[in-house]
Amino acid sequence: MIYDIHAHIAGVEKETNGNYLSDRILRSAPFLFFMKACGFNRCDLERPGIDRRLAERVAGWISESSVDRVVLLAYDAVYTLDGVLDWDNTHMLVSNDYVASLAREYERVVFGASIHPYRKDSLDELKRVADMGACLVKWLPTGQNIAPESSVCDQFYAELARLEMPLLCHTGGERAVVNLNDAANTPECLKRALDAGVVVIAAHCGSKSFVTDECYMDKWLAMVDEYPNLYGDISAFGLPGRAYAVGKLRKNPAAMDRVLYGSDFPVPSMPFFHISNAGLVHAFKLFFERNRFEKPYRLMRASGFDDSVFTRAADVLRW
Repeated sequence: MIYDIHAHIAGVEKETNGNYLSDRILRSAPFLFFMKACGFNRCDLERPGIDRRLAERVAGWISESSVDRVVLLAYDAVYTLDGVLDWDNTHMLVSNDYVASLAREYERVVFGASIHPYRKDSLDELKRVADMGACLVKWLPTGQNIAPESSVCDQFYAELARLEMPLLCHTGGERAVVNLNDAANTPECLKRALDAGVVVIAAHCGSKSFVTDECYMDKWLAMVDEYPNLYGDISAFGLPGRAYAVGKLRKNPAAMDRVLYGSDFPVPSMPFFHISNAGLVHAFKLFFERNRFEKPYRLMRASGFDDSVFTRAADVLRW
C-alpha cells in the first residue's frame, strides 16, 4: 500500500468546522496558490460551503491517484508559554475535529492531528485524538512558535511515547507561513523528543527549499546514525530548491532506510528541474500530469526512490 504522510488541507468556516485563516494568510501568495490549485479563486472564500467544496476537490484527486492513503494534517493555533491561546499570532487553524471528520468520510484519507504542546489541555487533547484515530501529530514550530528543545514539552513527549504516536515536525527553511521562531528549523531541536523515546519524522529531512535558506540536511543525516527512532520525509522534494536533496539521499543507503514519502500538497512539483534525477522523458510526461497527488508521487518514483519509501509508513505511523 502506498502512503503519502504529509498533505495539507485548509478552511475558513470557523463556526461550523473550527477552521480559521487570518487576512494576512488570505492575501498571501501561498494560499492564493492553494486556492488556484484546487480550482477556486479569492471570491469563492465568501461563499457558503467553501470548506466542503475544497475537501471534495482534494478527496477527488486522492481517489483518482495511485496513492492508497493520504495523511491530511490539522494545524493548531499558537499558544503562549503559560498555555493561553495567542490569537494575535495565530494566522491559520485547521481543527482536529474537522480533519478527523474527513478521515471518517473518505476512505483514503487518514487523520493527522496537530496539538500545541503549551496548551493547558495538551495531554487530554492528545489522548482524545488518539481515540479518534490520529496516526501522528504534526508541528510546524516556526509557524506555531514551539521550542521543541524546551523542557515545557517533556510531559507531552512522555505521552507521545506512551501512546506510540509519532511526531511529524517541520525542519529546514519555511516560507509558507508567518515565521515566529526560525531557531526551531534545525533537526537538532528534536533531540529532546528522541531522547524521550518519541518516534520523530523530520519533515523535508532538514533540506532547504530556497537558495538563501540554511541547509540542515547534514545534521539530520548525522542524527540518523545516532537515533534509531528518527525518520525523515521527502515532502516538497519536487521543488527546484530541493532537487539537490534527492541526490544526496540516494548516495546514503542508511538514510534511505529511514525515509517516508510525503507530497506536501498543495506545494507544486516541477519536473523539469529534476531532469538530472528523473530523466528528460519522465520530466516531459509529468509536466502534463494534472492530478496534484499523482504528479509528486510519480516524480519521486522516477527520481529513484524505491518501494520501501512509499510503503514504510505502514510500520512507522500509529494505526
